Amino acid sequence: MEIIAENKKIIAKRLRILRAELNISQGDLAKKARTTQRAISDWETAKSLPKLKALILIAAAFGKSVDFFLTK
Repeated sequence: MEIIAENKKIIAKRLRILRAELNISQGDLAKKARTTQRAISDWETAKSLPKLKALILIAAAFGKSVDFFLTK
């Protein structure tokens, strides 16, 4: 369970920072990830984790690798 909680925090932090740096709304990111604004909010607050497909789409939208979101 600790690894999952840690991954949630890492993904949440990186999503928030990248979104703020690029001035992208949660709604706009949700469209790129083919999900809802609520899902983006839940990921950014570490309430849940994105599915792999959504994470791949998010990484592509930010020009990052999936590893960027999963490693410390």
